[in-house]
Amino acid sequence: MIINGKKAGFMMIEALTVLFIFALISVTFYAVFSVGTKAIIDVKNRLSANSLANEKMEIIRNLNYSNIGTIGGIPAGNILADEDVMENGKYFHVKTLVQYIDDPLDGLYPADPVPNDYKRVKITVSWNNGNPNSSGSVYSVSNFVPYGLESGFAGGVLAINIVDSSGIGVSQANVNILNSNVSPTINLNVLTDDTGNLMFPGAPQSTQNYQLTISKSGYETVATLPPYPTTTYYPTDVHASVISGALNVKTVVINKLSNLNIFTADGAGNKITGISCNFIINGGRILGTEADAAHTPVYNIKNQSETIDTTGEKSLSAISPGQYTITPAVPAGYSLVGVDPLSPFSLLPNSTLEAKIKLAPINKSALLLTVVDGATSSPIAGAQAELKNSLGYDIVQTAGSDGVIFFQNGNDPLIPGTYDLKISAIGYQDNISQETINANELKTETIKMIP
Repeated sequence: MIINGKKAGFMMIEALTVLFIFALISVTFYAVFSVGTKAIIDVKNRLSANSLANEKMEIIRNLNYSNIGTIGGIPAGNILADEDVMENGKYFHVKTLVQYIDDPLDGLYPADPVPNDYKRVKITVSWNNGNPNSSGSVYSVSNFVPYGLESGFAGGVLAINIVDSSGIGVSQANVNILNSNVSPTINLNVLTDDTGNLMFPGAPQSTQNYQLTISKSGYETVATLPPYPTTTYYPTDVHASVISGALNVKTVVINKLSNLNIFTADGAGNKITGISCNFIINGGRILGTEADAAHTPVYNIKNQSETIDTTGEKSLSAISPGQYTITPAVPAGYSLVGVDPLSPFSLLPNSTLEAKIKLAPINKSALLLTVVDGATSSPIAGAQAELKNSLGYDIVQTAGSDGVIFFQNGNDPLIPGTYDLKISAIGYQDNISQETINANELKTETIKMIP
């Protein structure tokens, strides 16, 4: 710039402006260059993948119809179901799936006694698996029809339905089918369709030997089990069977995983910290029933020991939904007020539930009541208790499903002295008494109501 007719250097503001424009141009150029480079690499990968898929399909087209099948698949053959192949200096994963197709043109099974009308081959080629920013895949599908007329149907039809607890099919769930009791051995991985179904005409006959393992991200993993007594209890999901000439349906329920947060709380349900509390948890998915007279459920979480540390909370993430029971080990210096919600409680699929282990210190003046039926000793939910004294304390509390009622003075101990207590419940006579609260003492009492 020019000042008083003389040349001078750039002012700071002009230098910053030039620097900003240069940086903006550089960033824009880099962004355009990166996008362009990524697009070029993606096109190159797709071309290579398509070339591999076409090459693999041409090899299959030159096979005899009877040999079109995968090793460990239904139908069986000599084609590798999974392999890694290098193309143009890069590794690609090639997955081949061969299935019999029951064409609706001549009717569907069982109206059509020969449901293995032809074979469908799907070849999927993917790259950069595990990298969500650069992975991709292409696929090719072809149908292969046998020469001449339909031949006799060997084996049976294995139909697999994967649903959630509401009966809705779970799509794209990975199903591993393993059966080492047939020859050749079946070991097949396949994804369910949009309705959660799979169909395998031509499956070899085998009784309770088809082991299924089902998994999907965000869902519980479920595996079928051998029947009792090979499994020491009666399993809910037994290995599938195939009877020749029959439609064999196997339905397995899988649910979305859930979260359970357990924390320590005072008698009023407010979270407390600074103490450690151990507990045993049982529940989740019912795997089966014990071989006893009571048919006791077998859960996938059995007598699992957990600890709530001094932070006051323990989180159990990605666990199976179902019924749960929490059994606390009461820390020294405390008394158990109760577990909220009362065990057993239900954890719904795809949900987060908070459970409280309510504790009261035994050296602080308070009153802990359990209201029960005088004849059966079962807790009376909804019972109301009024506690008052001559100093103006007058509080009404309602019992939860465990029949427990806890009194203190807000967050402070009760003032020692004599209190009037009245307990009422629908269908029961009122229970009226006086309670003496001592200093530095938690008074616990069971109130038996008379119908």
